Amino acid sequence: MQQVRFTIPDYPAWFKACSITRFHMRFSPFALLQRCAVAALLSASFLTSTAYAQLVPGNSSDTLPAAMSIALQQARLDEANLSVYVRSPLTHQILLSKNAEIARNPASTMKMLTTIVALDELGPTYRWKTQILSDEVIQAGKLAGDLYIRGGAEPNLSIEKLAGLLRQLRAQGVSLLLGDIVLDRSFFNPARPDLGAADFDEFPDAYYNVIPDPLLLQNNLLHLQIDSDAFHSKVQLLTPLRKFKLDNQLQLNELACTQWEKNWLRPDVSYDAQRTPTLHLHGSVPRNCKAQTRVNVVDRDIYWQQILAQLWSELGGSWRGKIKVGATPKQARVLVESQSETLAEVIRTINKSSDNTLARLVYLSLGAEAARQERDKNAPQTDKSSGEKSTDNNTDKPDSHFIYAEQRIRRWMQRHSIDEQGLVLENGSGLSRKERISAEQLASVLQFGWQSLWSAEIQASMPIAALDGTMRKRLKSGPAEFRARIKTGTLNEACAIAGYVYDAQNQPWIVVAMINQDKAGRGRAALDELITWLAAYPNTSMQAASRPVQP
Repeated sequence: MQQVRFTIPDYPAWFKACSITRFHMRFSPFALLQRCAVAALLSASFLTSTAYAQLVPGNSSDTLPAAMSIALQQARLDEANLSVYVRSPLTHQILLSKNAEIARNPASTMKMLTTIVALDELGPTYRWKTQILSDEVIQAGKLAGDLYIRGGAEPNLSIEKLAGLLRQLRAQGVSLLLGDIVLDRSFFNPARPDLGAADFDEFPDAYYNVIPDPLLLQNNLLHLQIDSDAFHSKVQLLTPLRKFKLDNQLQLNELACTQWEKNWLRPDVSYDAQRTPTLHLHGSVPRNCKAQTRVNVVDRDIYWQQILAQLWSELGGSWRGKIKVGATPKQARVLVESQSETLAEVIRTINKSSDNTLARLVYLSLGAEAARQERDKNAPQTDKSSGEKSTDNNTDKPDSHFIYAEQRIRRWMQRHSIDEQGLVLENGSGLSRKERISAEQLASVLQFGWQSLWSAEIQASMPIAALDGTMRKRLKSGPAEFRARIKTGTLNEACAIAGYVYDAQNQPWIVVAMINQDKAGRGRAALDELITWLAAYPNTSMQAASRPVQP
């Protein structure tokens, strides 16, 4: 993407270049220059903090705060398995650095890389689409031929949104669908990344493990209501499937209702000759208990067929065909269309609640858009009428959007002078045992986020200590309460934080810390001690010597 650089003299080197992409040029040049200038002036007002950072006395910059060291010892975690990096986004002074160059598993803090790159590359107003198309003419309420539903990877494509699209179709006079309904997932390659994918853990039916595709309806989840009394259990399906059977084999136990999931076993599903699903429930639930759960177990095409049939019937329509998978023909015209929330809104959900499915979707969208740009560039040599892309799970093929996404992120890092050596990407969500990034690299990404035109959108997406998201129950009633915006990450073998903290003198700091060790989650208290120490800084018992770093 071509860039136009507006140079602002006499300000810190890191802010001299205000990078404006073609997306940004949609705004008036005056507004862009004004925004850059105001940001630079505000930054200049903080330059007195350089002296503040340089006057910090004390130990080597790799010495951990005492409370953090104690917490690590109590959790039986080795400091050698820890990386920490703390630097000022204003003066670039390094306050604390320990093993910061080692690439580690960042868990969900990897979402900061994915979302910051996506905002910069796609723009905050980027939206995804879902379209219903036909290449036939509506005659006397009848639509002959196939109806195409073309997925553009719309996040949060709910049953309610689909019902709205079908309602608009009915409003155009369509009542009888004579052909099949074709699901077009060609926006991604592979079109079904979930097919053949290995289970990440023992809960593949859970939402956090859902792998997106371009037509992920209601996250493919079945919503179940469980009610039990002293003698029986009753399960009701709340998802509007046309035909569905429940095989309830749940027993009763004496546990408290709050522990209802303890003996709940993963459901399985079977299908009859008409593709009607039967859900088989196993395990036991407490007596006199009410609970709800959502499970991802039904085949996605059958899920679509059952919900479409139910919704179309409720609207008074009739459908004589079946569900198929394929591509939309060139001559098909759009009948109805829905658009998603903006990317800026979507990343709030991703980072606040650490949504793996949406993060994967954004990562693949980066690849899909990069592939589209390349295809458009080579349009004369490209056959755009080819069918739906491969549905296998080979993410290493040259045309895989996983490859395109990784290449795009690496190019972005190179363009912004961020070292990408040691970086390992798999799906961009952090729900991975392969992904790696160093604390110093992630801090550099956060540095870009701080300086970015979309800094406000980035920071607004991050959990606030003691207030919301994954930080809502952490750091209450302490110096970091409401003063830290922290993305968290936890796996069995990884525990991490990444974000921004304001200290006692209202100076901002970038902080990244990762622990990679078995049962790393025990290190959460140690990471909280780091944030607390930084929020109280410089009024702390341990003050690490700071040192400058080149912007």
